[in-house]
Amino acid sequence: MNTRERRQLADNISQLQAKADALTRGTILEQRRVGDLEQALKSATAEIATYRQRTKQAAVDVLNLHRSTSNPSHSRADGADPTKDADRNQKRLVGIMEARLNKLLVRHSEVVNGNSELREEICHMRKQRITTDDVRRQYETDIVDVRRNIASYLERAEQVTEERERIVKEKEELLSANGKEADEHDQHIDTVASYVAQQNTNLEHSIEEAARDAARNGPLPDVDQAGDLSLYEETQLKQQLVTLAQAERKEHDLTKSLGARLAWFNMASDELRRVSGISDLDQLIKSFMLQEANNFSLLNYIQSMGQEVDQGLDVAAALEQDIQRYEAEQETEEKQRNVIIRGLEEKVAAQLQARDEWAARMAAAAAISELVAKRVQSIFFKIQCDHYLQTLMKDSAGGGAGGARKGLDAMATMLSSQAITESNMLAYMSIIERRSVQIVTTYAQRLQATGLPVKFLSGPQRPPGWEVCIIPSGKPGITIAPKDEDIITIHAQRLRAFIVTHNI
Repeated sequence: MNTRERRQLADNISQLQAKADALTRGTILEQRRVGDLEQALKSATAEIATYRQRTKQAAVDVLNLHRSTSNPSHSRADGADPTKDADRNQKRLVGIMEARLNKLLVRHSEVVNGNSELREEICHMRKQRITTDDVRRQYETDIVDVRRNIASYLERAEQVTEERERIVKEKEELLSANGKEADEHDQHIDTVASYVAQQNTNLEHSIEEAARDAARNGPLPDVDQAGDLSLYEETQLKQQLVTLAQAERKEHDLTKSLGARLAWFNMASDELRRVSGISDLDQLIKSFMLQEANNFSLLNYIQSMGQEVDQGLDVAAALEQDIQRYEAEQETEEKQRNVIIRGLEEKVAAQLQARDEWAARMAAAAAISELVAKRVQSIFFKIQCDHYLQTLMKDSAGGGAGGARKGLDAMATMLSSQAITESNMLAYMSIIERRSVQIVTTYAQRLQATGLPVKFLSGPQRPPGWEVCIIPSGKPGITIAPKDEDIITIHAQRLRAFIVTHNI
């Protein structure tokens, strides 16, 4: 059973336990309801019995009341039998209660049966869960043992493989050395054989020559003298004998080493048979080949896992590159956003600076307007324009001269209840102008009446607006000339004295 099936089984068990708990709670509630109904049924039965007893007693009283009457209809209590009616009602009520009780009992039995089935299923699932847990633990133990055995087998197989490679390498080296030595020995044997054949040929020739000489010259020479060889030939034969002795010793050493190696091989094969428990060499070879196949399959599995790991690393590297690319794009977008935000901040700062400049200019203009309003108010009250307005209002109330003065009268009426503001400053200045014209006219008339020469007043020495100066460096400022009150001409003094004395 795999992890998914165990998880599904655990989920089913938890769901069944939840259902069992819900059904148990429902069973308890139904038992409580059944108990309440039984209690209510008992109380209703007691009340019915009491009511029935009381009804019977009343019916008996009614029957006894009309039993001795002379009217037959009265003896039947108006044709009604309360006892039968009470019994009928009691039976109907009891039947209804019994039907309800039967339904509740049926439902209770169904719930009990369902709970029993659920309990059995839960018990079965628990037993199955216990069994699967035991099997899982056994499987885990077996898997641990198998993994341990596989690890030991792999180690031994690795050692055997290394030893096999070493032995094969030594075998190849020995075969190569033996082949070289065999070739050298064959060459040497061929050389010795050719030399022996040559010596035999020479011996035959010498024997033939000696026979011919003996036949021709007389008796044979001594054997010692006839069989003698030359010094060079003896030296060559000695060298050949030394070479043959050395070759024999080499062959003997080689045979000895080969015997030792064969003994070692036999000992190694015996050790392999003892370790593997297989005595047959063919079976041992098959087991070794099977182990080699398993090792090869394991190596393939390791290589496939390595390839999967490499693929995972490649995917991780690709994801890392994507992350770096997205980070670079995000950084670029963030830089662009910062540039845009910086530009907007610069624009906002420029707008705020412009707003501050315009606010300063507006403040300067408001200060100028306030100063002009103060000057207008000062001049307005100095030349008594308020009395002039009151006079105009009186004239308008008394129905003065014609429609040419109606506009001025209306304006005087409007300005009499308002202070000097930017909107009505021109109206006040027009009143000041009219009052000034009136004063100048009256003053000229008085001068003419007294016989004094009339000198027309010249305009101001400076043009209008010389008192206000806005600094062009961006910092608004106001330069105000000295007030008119500081410098008073003789004509102004005379004009003031004339206004005060004549109460104009």
